[in-house]
Amino acid sequence: MPELALHFTVPLALTAPVLGIRKAIAVSLISLLPDLDVFLHVHRSPSHSIVLLLVVCLVAVYLMSRLKPRYLGLVSVGCLALLSHPIMDLFSTYTPILYPLVHKRRSGFKIL
Repeated sequence: MPELALHFTVPLALTAPVLGIRKAIAVSLISLLPDLDVFLHVHRSPSHSIVLLLVVCLVAVYLMSRLKPRYLGLVSVGCLALLSHPIMDLFSTYTPILYPLVHKRRSGFKIL
């Protein structure tokens, strides 16, 4: 539970002075998305991989720039908050941030 609070409050504290409280809460909720792997029974590797999250963010930013350009800034900040989640997890446990590129094995790391 403390990790969820940390993942919520750090983006909230950083974005609230700039975006306002409502938008900052939305950004903070976006940063909690990688932790849904527990509820959806998804392995932690894809949900905490910066490579896969970056692909999702790039698609979201591209689509938003085409469909609703006025929300592009908010989506960009949300994507930064989403990408900060695995980086914050690096300080507490092993986090597979380069999941499709690097696999952890018993004897060490294997680069594909």
